[in-house]
Amino acid sequence: MAEPQFLVLGANPALQKTIFLPEFQPGEVNRASRVSYGFGGKGQNCSQALRQYTRDSCCVVEFLAGQAGEKIEKHLKSKGIAQAIVWCQGETRTATTLVSTDTTATYKETEIVDPSPPVSPANVNEFYDAISKLTANTTPTSCLGVAVMGSLPPDTPDDFYEACCQRVKEGVASNPNIPKTFVLLDGYRNVESLLLAGLVDLLKINFKELKKVMAWQNCEDIPELLVHLQPKHVDTLFEKFGLQGLAVTEGPRPAVLVSRCENTSAGGGLKRTVYTLPSMSVVNAIGCGDVVAAVTLSTHCSGMPLPIAFQHGLAAGCAACLTENPAQYDVAQAQQLVESVGAEPECGRE
Repeated sequence: MAEPQFLVLGANPALQKTIFLPEFQPGEVNRASRVSYGFGGKGQNCSQALRQYTRDSCCVVEFLAGQAGEKIEKHLKSKGIAQAIVWCQGETRTATTLVSTDTTATYKETEIVDPSPPVSPANVNEFYDAISKLTANTTPTSCLGVAVMGSLPPDTPDDFYEACCQRVKEGVASNPNIPKTFVLLDGYRNVESLLLAGLVDLLKINFKELKKVMAWQNCEDIPELLVHLQPKHVDTLFEKFGLQGLAVTEGPRPAVLVSRCENTSAGGGLKRTVYTLPSMSVVNAIGCGDVVAAVTLSTHCSGMPLPIAFQHGLAAGCAACLTENPAQYDVAQAQQLVESVGAEPECGRE
């Protein structure tokens, strides 16, 4: 197995079926104009987007089961993505996306996700061991990027992600060949212990998910609109979680990054950057957030400051919206779109 520059925790993979409909009408017979088949799961989408954007090695640690799992294994292998697979009983889930090709439709995408097969305690321990081996033996050229992606299958411990990242931390401590790590979390379920342990550098979620995180952290002042989000609203999260950045998206609406100022004496140490996205005809937005996470992680680990890295990530996410299959995009087009993503930094302001 190649020594990974990026380690992706993709605990909940899926086969992906995308059904395109002229007009989606709930409660009626809907006849598809075409159907495409692919592969999903936030971790698997992220690993594909990483591999596509950079030729650096990437390894995804994943639970797989049955014939569906075998198809995912074969697909990722064909893309040059290393895998540390924990085989489980049952059958890996399928995610079915209904896409309306009507540009005036109120709901562009509707996603139906099958239940995942449960994992056993032995499966969980095997997952932990895979992470320990990978981090103990790898020699990344600069920064080991770690992506913690999405939900968990049934019977996974609540502190699963914390335990995974503790093993990354232990492996890095014992491996002098890793100069530094950067951990990105794209998820909000079963992550409280991970965040409170201070093991996450960048929390990347959407605005609805942020509201839920702020609610269970008893944040009193939650703005109604993302564009109104200020550092003062989330400084408690930075203090409790030890974050370097909080990246928040809201579909085609402006995105916001709150991050630490390079000059920490300015404005309490946090700054806000607001990003406006270009107007485009979206084909399929499923998986675009996973592309944003992947490219943000890749560019930041290569030395790009976080506010600029997120701008590149958003551009790649926009490019992914223009393709039929989830999390697929044209790298050249993504790079061309960077200048179309407006970025307004506001260091030290409320």
